[in-house]
Amino acid sequence: MSHADFVHLHLHTEYSLLDGACRLDRLVDKAHDLKFSSLATFNLRLFANLGERLDLVAKHPWLIGSSVNFSISNLLDSKPKVRNALGDVPFSYQEDLLDPTGRTVTISFRKLFLPQRFRARSNASSTTR
Repeated sequence: MSHADFVHLHLHTEYSLLDGACRLDRLVDKAHDLKFSSLATFNLRLFANLGERLDLVAKHPWLIGSSVNFSISNLLDSKPKVRNALGDVPFSYQEDLLDPTGRTVTISFRKLFLPQRFRARSNASSTTR
């Protein structure tokens, strides 16, 4: 078997306790009739715990317990190409139906709000060490 004949699919079959959606016998027959292209996706994730940056916390005390996350999913906006035996794209495998979001950019900021009495206690314990 060459690499062009191999397709990796992630499925939930009738044997899945979580969301069984497809029957194996029908799935194998259908997969045999369709031609799938190769697909690789690249994701980028950057994370910074701002509360641990002492220089920033000294200037901006509100950064205590905060973090920022930046991520790009499907960086190259890759989409699978599927053809049937006639060379046509089946309706359920149209590009926008397979991956309607494409490339996704996410920026999140999280802040853990600690009670004043807890911050005072944690600062006292860190200075005694």
